Amino acid sequence: MKLLSLEKYLLKNNLDDEEFKKLVSEISEKLELEVVSEDRKLTDEEIDYEYIDFLIAETLESLKDDVCTCEDGCGVEDCCGTRVEKNLKKVYEMALYMLREGISYDDLTQEGIVGLIKAHELFEDDKDFKLYKDYYIAKEMFNYINNYANYRKAAF
Repeated sequence: MKLLSLEKYLLKNNLDDEEFKKLVSEISEKLELEVVSEDRKLTDEEIDYEYIDFLIAETLESLKDDVCTCEDGCGVEDCCGTRVEKNLKKVYEMALYMLREGISYDDLTQEGIVGLIKAHELFEDDKDFKLYKDYYIAKEMFNYINNYANYRKAAF
């Protein structure tokens, strides 16, 4: 499924967490990222990879207590938090595709991290987690964008 198709579906259907989990299980294909505007392509110059690496390091520092449920920061390579840690870059990259005018990149990535952690908690099987994590990241980002848009409409 393409990212824009998912956004359109979420806009039309207000799904709770159980309904969304059922939906992504039925889809059973990776989410394809796509640039929203045909004339708008992201270039390497526009993507500041060093900044993304910096954000990942900061995020890991602030998340370590929330993601790892082991005692005393175990340091074990296969610890419960490593799935989240290894996929943070995906959150920051996906935010570039979903960024809209008036939306803060930092706020959007925070919402994506919430989606990543939800996927981590829902899918014990690594295969399922790898397949569906992008959907959860996108859903949380979309909900933030949609709530922001609705708030702006109500304010004016």
